[in-house]
Amino acid sequence: GKLLLPVAGIQVIFIGGMLDAESESTCSFFASQMMSAMHVDLAVLGTQAITDDGRVMSAKAEKVGLKRACLKGADRTVLLADASKFGKNKLYYLFDLTAVDMLITDYEIKGSLATLVDGSGIVYKRVKVGER
Repeated sequence: GKLLLPVAGIQVIFIGGMLDAESESTCSFFASQMMSAMHVDLAVLGTQAITDDGRVMSAKAEKVGLKRACLKGADRTVLLADASKFGKNKLYYLFDLTAVDMLITDYEIKGSLATLVDGSGIVYKRVKVGER
């Protein structure tokens, strides 16, 4: 938030809820309700897992409503996921990868996942770790 405060034209709003120590983010029923009442130009989301068939997953039920509300309330959505998130599964389904506009990762997608991304119109940007 501090980095964006001095930027003209950007409003920083913190979503309420319980602080998740692992992800250093807030999530709860309250955060989901707050987000579902908002519209954002751009949502930048992370995830714990992306399956080989393109399902975006979470280990925490509290994140489901919040992530879906972010996706629904945004004009554009970017998903950030490092290589450790791919080919994994978690308990809770969030949304299909095809629901996002852009995927930024250090992972080289291959096989059926590459076919899915290529055919869906998702902008795929592969970056090196530490690249800006």
